[in-house]
Amino acid sequence: MNGKSRVYIYVDESGDLGIKGTTYFIMALLVTSTPRSIEKIIRKVRKNILKKKYKKSIEIKANKSNKRVREYVLSKLKNKNIELYSFVVNKNKLLKEVIYGGPSFKEKFYRFITLNIIKKALGRSNHNQVMIYLDKKYTQKKHIKSFYHYLSSKLKDEFGTKVEFKISQEDSFNQKCLQVVDFVAWAIGRKYNFGDEYYFNIIKEKLNNIEVMEK
Repeated sequence: MNGKSRVYIYVDESGDLGIKGTTYFIMALLVTSTPRSIEKIIRKVRKNILKKKYKKSIEIKANKSNKRVREYVLSKLKNKNIELYSFVVNKNKLLKEVIYGGPSFKEKFYRFITLNIIKKALGRSNHNQVMIYLDKKYTQKKHIKSFYHYLSSKLKDEFGTKVEFKISQEDSFNQKCLQVVDFVAWAIGRKYNFGDEYYFNIIKEKLNNIEVMEK
């Protein structure tokens, strides 16, 4: 790696910032320097747990999985070299401008959350190459380019030019680590939206920081 110290960051979310839907919007982030060990979790689910008719399914998602799969994925994270972070937003407490102000206000707030959770995770990092993978959100090239520019410029302002940032938006069915962090976001969402802490408790020891915005 030519002397580069590399870390990988995977970001996913549960819920949305719209008027309807769940009360809490969840963003979750997984940090690791060994992504292949995380990918193996999904591979083993396909090989050892899924029924034959589901083994070739495009993507494994928490909200479509059974209890056994959810427990397996989340429990395997306890012994991995990872850090987990989360940003939890009570939509009922958001400014009206965000909820009712249209796409531009939601986009600004979404960028704010994404930037801050990444900064929180990197605050403890001494790596000089950071690979950031986000679940696919944007379809138009101009929106993708604008979002990448926002993140990279803000992160360079914060951490300097010695840190190289590579940002990629990917379909989660192609990126197994994004499938894993989907389970993390889902588990946190179960706690805040439904008062179900069972799955959250499996991963809570790996949560380095969970920031809750209630007002």
